[in-house]
Amino acid sequence: MSLLLVQILKKKSSETNQQNKKKLIMVCCFLARFNNKFINNVKADVGFLLNTSGTSASAIKTLANAGLTVSRGTIQRQKS
Repeated sequence: MSLLLVQILKKKSSETNQQNKKKLIMVCCFLARFNNKFINNVKADVGFLLNTSGTSASAIKTLANAGLTVSRGTIQRQKS
């Protein structure tokens, strides 16, 4: 597959390859932004669940530092 791709790219002009690279970067940025937004929403949901279930502040802080949930301050701000 990669050999075929290399052959195709060799046949394309330099300008076309540059345009394709820019398009590929834009698509990658879009996917990364979409992924980050989804992950952040999941982290917030986990934080709200932990908060409403009575999890201690120190446990939420530990999980937030590990990147598994949002901080307790974020939970409090979004509740109000």
